[in-house]
Amino acid sequence: MVAQSFQIEICSKTLSGKFTELITKIYNKTKKEVVVLIDEYDKPIISNLQNKNLKDFQETLGSFYEVLKKNDEYIKFIFLTGISKFGHVSVFSKLNNLNDLTLIDEFNSICGYTQVELESYFIKYMKN
Repeated sequence: MVAQSFQIEICSKTLSGKFTELITKIYNKTKKEVVVLIDEYDKPIISNLQNKNLKDFQETLGSFYEVLKKNDEYIKFIFLTGISKFGHVSVFSKLNNLNDLTLIDEFNSICGYTQVELESYFIKYMKN
């Protein structure tokens, strides 16, 4: 779908090849670095904790993050969101320059709720 919106044809046969091609072709077409947004990065990990083929799954997920690292020159930034803190799990060893913004004050409004939001939206739950 993203490739279509940029009118890019993906020819690679492997998932990592397709992802690499998508990143590089968008960069080459726009002459701008790509921004990668990943919502709920931890969902595949949490959903597969009991998977008997966990090793295969981890390798696939690791190769996804390896593509991001190998194509760093074409990427402006990557923004990952999730509810768990898996930043140091082995699948991320390929993507080793992560900065956790969760507890940095200037990013509070994009990493959860602000104090004002808590007080205005959840006050009825906090009174007891």
